[in-house]
Amino acid sequence: MELVYGSEISFTDGFAIKPARTFVVNTNAPLHSNGFDVQPSAGVATFPHCSNYGDRIFLWRAIGQKLFIEERSLLYSITDGSLCIDFTRTPIIPGTSITIFEEGVLCIVVPTASAIHRFYARLHSKGHDTFSILARIKEDDDFRRFRTSHSLSTPGRPIRASVTHHPSRNTISYCTAEGQLVIVTLGSYTESSDKHEEFTMGEVGLLGKLLGGTDKRVSDACVMKNLRPTSGVTRERKISVQSDIVFAVTRDGWVQAWNVETKKQLPSTIDLNNYFASDGKSLNRDLESADFEEEKSPMEPTETVYSIRAYSFDVDILLIVGCDLAVSGKSVGMRVHILKVSNDQIQHLQMFETSMSVDERLVDLELIQNYFPSKESESLDETQDGELYNPLTAALFSLSALFKSSSAKKTYSMKRISFAIQWKKGRVFTDFDWHSVRQFTSPATTKEEPIGNTDEVEPAIERPYNLSADSSIETLIDVVFDTDIYPFDIVFRAVQIVSDNFRGTLGQVRNNNWPELSKLVDTYLTSVEFNRKFQQKTDRSIRLRLNAPQESQKTALKDFWWALLRACEELDFAARGAISLAPIQFCGDLRIMAVVHRDRMTFLGDNNTEFLEIISSENIPKQGNVEEKFRKLPNKHFIDLIEEASKFADRRVFLMNRERARLTNAKNGVAVVEDDNVENAYDYDSDGRFINIKTALEGPIVKLAAAFVEASTFDNSKPFEDPHPQIFGGSFTQSVVSANIRVSVESRVHFALTLQTLLNAITEKKSRAGAPSFGDVEALSCELREIIRVYRELNEQLDIKIVQNGAKMSIGTWLTSDAEGLSMMKKEGGYGPHGYDEIRENDFNWFVGVTTEAAIRALLSSSEILVLPRRLVLQKQYKVLLTILNSYISETRALKPVITFYRGIAYSGTDHPVKALNSFQSCLDAFSEGNNALRKAVYFLLPKRFDVAQGKDPVEELTASEYFLTVVRFLQEHNHAEEVCSVAVKAIENLPIENESVQLISNTLFNHLTNRREWFQSLKLILRTTLRSETRRASIRELLSLMLACGEWEAIATMKFGEHEQVVEDFLRDAACRQSPSEKKHYFELLFAFYVARKDFRKGACAMYEYARHIESTTCMTPELLRRKRDCLAVVLNLQSVLGMEPDDDRAIYDDATDTNLVFPEPSDDEDELITESDSSGENGKLPSGNKDSGSGTGNNSSPDNSNGTSSSGTGVDLVALKARQMAYALGSDDMDTDDTEDDMKGGSIPLFKRRKLLVLSEKDIRDELVLCSARVGLLSSDQFKGVPPTDLNELFSLLVDNQHFDEAFDIARQFNLDSHRLFFTMTREAIMIDALRDDLNIEMAATHQAGWVRLNRRHCAAVATAEEHWSVVRGLVDAAQAEWPGDSRPLRGSTEAFLSFKLNVPVWLHSVFENNDANDYLRCLVDYESYSIALQVLSDIVEQETLQASQSNARTWLPYGIIDELMIRSADYIRKMSLKSPEDQVVAAEVANLRKSADQKMLIYFRKVADFEQAQKMSSRFFDK
Repeated sequence: MELVYGSEISFTDGFAIKPARTFVVNTNAPLHSNGFDVQPSAGVATFPHCSNYGDRIFLWRAIGQKLFIEERSLLYSITDGSLCIDFTRTPIIPGTSITIFEEGVLCIVVPTASAIHRFYARLHSKGHDTFSILARIKEDDDFRRFRTSHSLSTPGRPIRASVTHHPSRNTISYCTAEGQLVIVTLGSYTESSDKHEEFTMGEVGLLGKLLGGTDKRVSDACVMKNLRPTSGVTRERKISVQSDIVFAVTRDGWVQAWNVETKKQLPSTIDLNNYFASDGKSLNRDLESADFEEEKSPMEPTETVYSIRAYSFDVDILLIVGCDLAVSGKSVGMRVHILKVSNDQIQHLQMFETSMSVDERLVDLELIQNYFPSKESESLDETQDGELYNPLTAALFSLSALFKSSSAKKTYSMKRISFAIQWKKGRVFTDFDWHSVRQFTSPATTKEEPIGNTDEVEPAIERPYNLSADSSIETLIDVVFDTDIYPFDIVFRAVQIVSDNFRGTLGQVRNNNWPELSKLVDTYLTSVEFNRKFQQKTDRSIRLRLNAPQESQKTALKDFWWALLRACEELDFAARGAISLAPIQFCGDLRIMAVVHRDRMTFLGDNNTEFLEIISSENIPKQGNVEEKFRKLPNKHFIDLIEEASKFADRRVFLMNRERARLTNAKNGVAVVEDDNVENAYDYDSDGRFINIKTALEGPIVKLAAAFVEASTFDNSKPFEDPHPQIFGGSFTQSVVSANIRVSVESRVHFALTLQTLLNAITEKKSRAGAPSFGDVEALSCELREIIRVYRELNEQLDIKIVQNGAKMSIGTWLTSDAEGLSMMKKEGGYGPHGYDEIRENDFNWFVGVTTEAAIRALLSSSEILVLPRRLVLQKQYKVLLTILNSYISETRALKPVITFYRGIAYSGTDHPVKALNSFQSCLDAFSEGNNALRKAVYFLLPKRFDVAQGKDPVEELTASEYFLTVVRFLQEHNHAEEVCSVAVKAIENLPIENESVQLISNTLFNHLTNRREWFQSLKLILRTTLRSETRRASIRELLSLMLACGEWEAIATMKFGEHEQVVEDFLRDAACRQSPSEKKHYFELLFAFYVARKDFRKGACAMYEYARHIESTTCMTPELLRRKRDCLAVVLNLQSVLGMEPDDDRAIYDDATDTNLVFPEPSDDEDELITESDSSGENGKLPSGNKDSGSGTGNNSSPDNSNGTSSSGTGVDLVALKARQMAYALGSDDMDTDDTEDDMKGGSIPLFKRRKLLVLSEKDIRDELVLCSARVGLLSSDQFKGVPPTDLNELFSLLVDNQHFDEAFDIARQFNLDSHRLFFTMTREAIMIDALRDDLNIEMAATHQAGWVRLNRRHCAAVATAEEHWSVVRGLVDAAQAEWPGDSRPLRGSTEAFLSFKLNVPVWLHSVFENNDANDYLRCLVDYESYSIALQVLSDIVEQETLQASQSNARTWLPYGIIDELMIRSADYIRKMSLKSPEDQVVAAEVANLRKSADQKMLIYFRKVADFEQAQKMSSRFFDK
């Protein structure tokens, strides 16, 4: 009945996670608090209000004094998402609460037996974070720093707590074992004035007791936020939080509420005793059952234990109160009360009751809301009295109850009820009454079911999983290392126990590292310890046999694995134990009721409402106070009938599993003993024939079977498409989907066998009544048999073990173990976006349900999709695929071809090429005949995109060429060369060459020919099979690639490719651009050699320039690469000089010597940008006809006789044709097909849309880059410079000067017209420093300086070295600067300032050059450095020269008047200041005064002479004017 009622589902990601870190909290609690008997507690925290963490789920377990927190995500796989907080010396009581505020602050409140603890941690994240929240919490910065604790002062023993969270405070309600209700309010962490407060609710006090009052002992309590809508009319509804309210249920059945802020009790209370049945026997318990043999006495007291839960419903509160009833220590049932709290008023809505085992107790009650009525439904009319509820306006809930036995077997049970509430009217409608939920199948030891009469057979031996004693070692290994059954910790500890902690190496195995654990077990099996413990215990009779060593070893291995398996069982049983229920709900997007165990988390599967409707019956309301309006109960007779039939189904499933295990052992080498008495496992047609079925139940059985058949079969006529984008993912989602698939398949097999049993009974009843005709029952039986077959096959397939990342798991888990598999399941089996009534992308439950159904649809063999073989092929799991095809799938007539096809793929992957080829050949006829399953498989595995016309089915449009292409693909993948060639040759011979798939097959054959270095045959194949120029070009490129791999550079450079030379150029350029610049032999060099061999120096220069640019684009520039770039630029510059040479008259002309510019497409990110037609004369005009790939390009005549010849005078060359060739290359002819280009050439023009922007580089541009690159190379060669040479000119120039690379700095300044003042100043200063060192007799240091920069800068000095070599370098550079910049005095000024800065006299050679070149600047420099004596001498010389030039009236003279005035003024001030100082200064001042006076006199002479000539000029002018 788990298919109807739902069941508890265990999934792989639900196993408890070992804590990655442990935080220890020193509580300083009294020692007696550690002795409290506190039950473990658990819960789940979700954060739907946080956009950044809405996908996170926090699972916490409080066991003893440790709090374990695990983090999971609906979107991502979380690593290291576990944390343990150890509260020393005090246990944690139930009530831990975790939340994340909208501000991104994590808050954890942990109530213990002695204190309440609160922790804050700020979370730093932007958007959805794929990392673990818990892993980012720092213990010192977060937990230690922002921790708050409050020690309890109220006497008593706390047993439960409840917490509410506010941004600045918390409210905690405590229930003590003595019945007290204690409230603790934790104040704000930041506000020191906000103190913590602790008080007790509900105490009468001394005066009240004197007046006769008594305290009401509290059984359970919970605290909730009091929400109220804010006043005012706004578009969006706003809610304010008022004071918290504490709800409590007393031990005598009163529900009360207190306001925490006012500490007053609300006036509204409810006495639950008023809603019990008056006779006290309303519980649905069979008092004559075996577990309740003694009828209770009417006078025996009834023990009641209450528990209360509160849930928010908009601004109101829904209360669930559970009442556990027991008489004389035996449970008699449970009651659940539904209460509504609105506007501080408590209203009783409904009471439900159910029975349970006498030794069980209610542990937990939890509610989950399955349907949220929309706001639009509020305007609809609600139901009237006596009518069924309106599903649009009623909220649908599911209430689950957890019961635990007090025995040591750790058993538990669960029940669930579904009901709806019309909230405004306060009416409750039972959708389906209490029904049991089956627990998940745990790996506990189960007894093997006896065969035959159970009274005559002795009890069976307990073995895990019904494994037989002769199970193979492989089977035992699969069970032990199955990650779906045991977590890593269980297996790890079991290995540790069985191997006696083998050499202590188990401590070196990392957590969840299955390969390391498996490797360690293998090491133990070959050790001396293993032989001593297991092998020496074998039977003596075995050791005396002929093959004793082999048998002894095998027996020892089997003993070890049995011991390890039993140890895993015992450890798993010790770790088990249900703790509580935990609802996981994000409004309507996520609705999961989880069950938290000590070792794992499970969830409850949804019940089937359609099936529940069929087996239910309306209940007549009882008289009395018990409210049972509109209640639906299961039809007890129908349920009993199904339970009876399910026993046959259980036995049939057991027999099927045993038969499968027997066959598995046979495959693993275990001898199978044939037993004629063994019942046929698949003979289920005779099951249940003698079950007595009432006539009234035949109709519901047929109806139920028809509904099941409709739900379990799929409409294959609908499209197989992805219904919606995949939002959810991660290990949690993948594991949940995998578990749903497994449980759905198993439950459908079991329920189908159950229904088949019932239909067998109906058929037998009809046959006894007369000859039956083929009707609905027989038709349903046939459909059920097919369902049993396909689902049983699928169940066996999903249970096969597969290895992934060293861990064994079932194929069912492996299918969805990654995002690709999860998406594939949903996509391959979905009905498409239009195949569902509603697409709810954000609904996790809808996503899981749709993905599960889609996966089952695609996995079933009836759908002809066979997604499992597809997935195995994609993941290259060929051995598993071969196992499934040979043993776990039926070869029906429709599926035999596709199974054979997949078997050929498996044979190909398992190194059986001959069998693979035979399988593929046997399927060709079925493919041609249109086998749908085979065509779907070929279409999915086709190694190319298959396009068909709109409206046509691509599966039907497949041809034999696609089949051959798919076959070649798999044979090629596994290097079956002979078979590939055989299939390829057959395809090329029998299929049209024009087919695209045949072209791909020919490419494969081409690869095999080139592997044998049969270049001629490869080229011949290209010419035969390539019809389009693009394909031919691609094939030639492939051939060139292989030749490059073989090092055939010389052959490529010298080979004549005819009309395909442009293809070779494109390929070499593309390969060079993809090659790393750091390669020693670069393809750009090959491209350069290719052009030079064809005398095309212009393209060769372009190729080397592209090489330089390619080197520049590298991410890590090295000195070697920079030197290589410099060499490339030098080659380009040399080739440009070669292009500028005038050819001899008797030599062939290869290019235009009048144009040395390089023209090629501009390297831009936007390659599609078009350019307009150039206005240049004829260069972008018509192109002459002829062969543009000709090596000489000599005119219009393209005949062989004239292709290489010119006239003796050299005038036969057509320069326009040469220009056209250059422009054709520049405008992107390399991107055009050869045939198209020839057509365009014949047409006389290049289409405008194929033109691109041009980059024209002159010799100056190349020289600029060469100089810059050479300067950077020179800088890198310096021992003083450490770093990356800059590309900025000024910065590079400064670094060159600082590192004494004066020649390179001069080149930079000369090429880019930079200010060279600093260069000459620094160079002259360094020369002065060498002389200074010599004057100080520091000859060694002077020699070091001279050996350094002087020898590096000898380009402009004499070749012969002398003692004054440093001055030779300076003078050489000064002369070079004068030759380069005759009118620029900055170099002279720089050298002069170097002397003046050291207060040295300017040397004669520099003095004369500077004075003759720019006297004005020279005077300015001398005045700036206060060298007045030299300045006055220079001034005297200048004045004398100008005075001599004033020889006639029309003569022109020049004097720097501005600096002369400044010199006279400043020298006068200098004389005045120095005359007041020391005698030495006075002597200097006198000398300057004399020079000043001399200069002044010469100035007077000059001006007098000029005045005389002016006067004479005026007189002559007046004379001639008259």
